Amino acid sequence: MPGRTLQGGAAALKDQVSVLLPKILEQAQITTANHQKNLVALYKLQTEASLCTEKVRKGRGLKLVGEKIFEEAMFQIMTRVLPVKKGVVQADRVVKFVGQYIKFINEKGESFPSRFAISNCFAAAEERNAEEAVEDDDDDTTASRFTARLLRFLFKGFLSKDKSVRFRVLQMVAEMVSHLGEIDEDIYSELRSSLMDRVNDKEATVRVQAVIALSKLSGSEDPSELDEGERTVLEVLLDILEHDSSADVRRAVILNIPVNPTTLLAILARTRDTDTTLRKVVYSAILEANVTVEDTEEMGPTHPRAFTIAQRELIIRNGLGDREPSVRAAAASLLGRWVDAVGERVPKEEGEEKPEVNVESGLVELLKMLDLTEQEYPVDAVLSVFTSRLLGSLSEDDKARYEDARLEKEAIIGELLQLALNLDYSDEIGRRKMFQLVREYLSLRLMSSESLKCLPGDMLSKEVFPQSLLNKGLDVLRKLSDSERDLIRVAVEIVQDLRDTTRDDEDEEEPADPNATPATVLPPRKPPREKTAEEKKHSDAIDLRCLLLCIGMLERVNGTLDENSTLHGILQDLIIPSVKRKEFIFREKGLISLGLCCLISKQLAMNSIGLFLGQIQSSPDTLQTSLLQVAFDVLMVHDADFRKDLPEAFPKAMELLLSLLGSDTSDKVRALVCMGLSKLILAGMAADDEPIINLIQIYFSPVTVDNQELRQCLTFFFQVFSYSSPTNQETISRIFLRTYKALKKDRESLEDDEDMVSPAQIAGHFVDWTDPNRLRHAEQANMSVQLDLAIDIVKTLLEENWEKDDKKVFCQLLGKLHIPDSADGDKVKGLKVLMNALRSRRPIHDTTTNNAFTKFEAAVTKKFEKQLEDFSEEEYRKLEQLENLFEFLDSIVPDDDEEEINLDEPKRKGKKRRSESIVTATTEGEDSAFVGSSKRRRSKPRSKRSRLSKSDDESDDDDIAELTTPPPPTRKVPKRLAATKQLPEAIYISSEDDEYTPATRSKQKSSTRVKEEEEEELDAELDAMPDTSFDSIVDDSHEQEEEEEVNDLLAEE
Repeated sequence: MPGRTLQGGAAALKDQVSVLLPKILEQAQITTANHQKNLVALYKLQTEASLCTEKVRKGRGLKLVGEKIFEEAMFQIMTRVLPVKKGVVQADRVVKFVGQYIKFINEKGESFPSRFAISNCFAAAEERNAEEAVEDDDDDTTASRFTARLLRFLFKGFLSKDKSVRFRVLQMVAEMVSHLGEIDEDIYSELRSSLMDRVNDKEATVRVQAVIALSKLSGSEDPSELDEGERTVLEVLLDILEHDSSADVRRAVILNIPVNPTTLLAILARTRDTDTTLRKVVYSAILEANVTVEDTEEMGPTHPRAFTIAQRELIIRNGLGDREPSVRAAAASLLGRWVDAVGERVPKEEGEEKPEVNVESGLVELLKMLDLTEQEYPVDAVLSVFTSRLLGSLSEDDKARYEDARLEKEAIIGELLQLALNLDYSDEIGRRKMFQLVREYLSLRLMSSESLKCLPGDMLSKEVFPQSLLNKGLDVLRKLSDSERDLIRVAVEIVQDLRDTTRDDEDEEEPADPNATPATVLPPRKPPREKTAEEKKHSDAIDLRCLLLCIGMLERVNGTLDENSTLHGILQDLIIPSVKRKEFIFREKGLISLGLCCLISKQLAMNSIGLFLGQIQSSPDTLQTSLLQVAFDVLMVHDADFRKDLPEAFPKAMELLLSLLGSDTSDKVRALVCMGLSKLILAGMAADDEPIINLIQIYFSPVTVDNQELRQCLTFFFQVFSYSSPTNQETISRIFLRTYKALKKDRESLEDDEDMVSPAQIAGHFVDWTDPNRLRHAEQANMSVQLDLAIDIVKTLLEENWEKDDKKVFCQLLGKLHIPDSADGDKVKGLKVLMNALRSRRPIHDTTTNNAFTKFEAAVTKKFEKQLEDFSEEEYRKLEQLENLFEFLDSIVPDDDEEEINLDEPKRKGKKRRSESIVTATTEGEDSAFVGSSKRRRSKPRSKRSRLSKSDDESDDDDIAELTTPPPPTRKVPKRLAATKQLPEAIYISSEDDEYTPATRSKQKSSTRVKEEEEEELDAELDAMPDTSFDSIVDDSHEQEEEEEVNDLLAEE
């Protein structure tokens, strides 16, 4: 591949590198998740830069201009990272990225163009350019040259006066040293000698990184190549392991040196180390992890058969006799592993990955390897194996007995903790002892679930702190803590201690974390894909316990997240990773913990509410319950903030919650949604009518007939909501008709085997909820709330064509309403007008319904007799307050199968004299008179004129059965006809299928005489009127057909 010319590419390349390289490293410092992508990008940039060359010495050599540009830019950026102090995560990620890049380019070293390829097969130069020409052999690559120059650059920082620079350069070398590939001898010698010098650095953090780097060099060192008297790297490391004053340095050595017969004695000596964590690491991370070679059955360096009897005795005695419970637990786990290693294998069944081990045979074999003349430690070993292995095979009766003992112990400890809450801790010594005791028990690790169930009662308090007592222990710890911040600090320390040996650091590939602080250097963990089932189960149990501890601690925090910065580490390292896990239990506890953090952090709540709501519908029922609880709590705590900064969140949340009521969800979830919505409504956060309507629908729905939790919750809610405020009663009254229609649709869609509360019972609930006499504060009651409900009911009877049963429910409901003794005059007049309009335009034919309405009408008329004195609909029309009401009435069109009967007598005058006389004659039973009168009217022209004079008021599509139509609002009644007269009793003409209520005969006769006198007056007036041009609207033949049809109907009556 031809190289770029200096004039054409160097300047452009320099600009390109100066732009792209900082961007790549900037992304790398944000997260380790994008490292692989950025490694490829950086590799492509370096490859392109390596192609920019310049011919020197008349074409006999090449000057690698592009590589120099790239390296200078890279070193310049690294100089900004080196002074950064320990603990800055961004700098740690950049260092890790550089180490990964050295590994990446050395693995791809063959794809890098060598200098020979770049020179397009130029003959090998006999002379080397000492200054700027390439210094290596012709077969070196860009990768090897970059690695060598980077090491030389880092060597300058080994002797820096700044401890941060020394720490960073050694940290970077420790990352690189395993992936250096082939390097020059002089570079290797300088690297080795520099690291040997740094193991004596005065800073422990620097010595840790030097030890890690040297441990990686020890495997490739050949002692024969060393000078006489020069110590090997391994000897130096073993000396450090024995004599270094820092426990972190000793821990780094033991985690990184190879485990073989040469190092085994030094490792066993650390079972008596002064550092508890180091002793625990020896048993769990070294001895137990190397019993077999990886996951095979091949004997490893720490297999029990690889030790002598004295060494096995030393391991058991020191481990089981340790003063720390965590070390004893690690030693017991090692013994169990030994039993598995030496025990007989049970034949593998189909579907099993590994054969089971006969525990009894393994225990016998292990005892054969011990000196049984000793009376103490073999017994301890057997007891340890018995507790951890054999209890799992107990019978059900034995397990039940141990379970009863465990529950008894838990009850006793629980009562003691409850008592401890009320003790006086003014004595500082007693307070400290109690504090240390509770903290110690909270820090104890969980055993496996089976072992926990089978654990004898007397071992309960020694091994684990029962989960059921966790909250009580935290209550005691809170009382003993000086402040809330101190409680949080202690809880975080407990979590870190629990995860000490189980944290799986995904960012690290090495056994130890070179960036960790001295107090948190962790033992090696296998990658998740290499974990055994037992290890994964144990790790998950610890993480779950930590989550439960976090939940208990966060429930007792009242300060904000910003005030307690310690919580940020728990949030990032434990809670958020748990939310991302696929296991249901971890997601549930992680989401609960995240929700509790949202309660004390406004910004976190804003960012997380979408996560909670988005997970609800797709989650299983148990997780839905936790998500709903979290969502409701967050919405209630940050309601004002959501409405101000995120206004779209609350409507979306309400829409989602309402959809859950109608979906096919479990009873538990539906009850929880109803409970949460009830709280939001009572708090005034859900002010719309839709949530209340939906709650009423679900309350009466047959789907919830067996959901007693929901029914009990809503029964209490509706009473509290209705009786707490007159405004709430007005809301219930306002939504009555909408809710009734919705429930009517639900009733129509019922299956054959489903039943629903009757409409009358539903209406009775609304009467009870809107009763102003039941308001908690009676002095605030709106006594007219049910009067408004009555007006709405009469309006809907006028406006809509309800079924017979619905009309019956409405009219019976009217009689149960509380009508106050005094009310607004406009409302009373409006109700009276509506009742009259219902009588005339929507007459009720059912006897029971009509009687109920008549009773209500009479009660209203009697109660407001003074206000309705001199009632005149025509006068009411002139009132501005009733203008909208009359516009509503004028828009009502009578039903096709019913006739309108206008009860306002002044307006009846001049209205179809023929029809009125027919009614009168018919009600009196004078059929013959009716026939004669009908014939006479057909022969008189004035009868026709009377009909045509009112054609403006009639509709062309009126049914023949109609006797009158309502007058237009603009019609002026003559003054002499506007006098108030006694209202005539309405007599209804109906088919034989309809029911009607006949008036008394005395009233009929009186009404007949009055009407005859009025007819005579009106006939005289009509005769004096000139003929109009409207005769063509209705011809005689049509009128005759109408009269004949009416006569037939009356004859049938």
